Amino acid sequence: MDEGNTNSSGMRPNTTGSGSPTFKVSATSGDKAVPATAFSRDTISSVSNTSTGMTVQLQGGASIAYNAIQSIL
Repeated sequence: MDEGNTNSSGMRPNTTGSGSPTFKVSATSGDKAVPATAFSRDTISSVSNTSTGMTVQLQGGASIAYNAIQSIL
């Protein structure tokens, strides 16, 4: 993978409690913290137009605003 990118396919989510599984992402350069952007992978099952804008329904069950999507592969 390119420098600065990490494949998280082998990571296990935090599943304690009754909420949805979560991941925590952090990045460092030496001992200094640097900004990190976490991405997730899912399949789009539908797209709809609502009064607040376009909404994307994901196969995993989440519904997100279209303008929140940063990349589609």
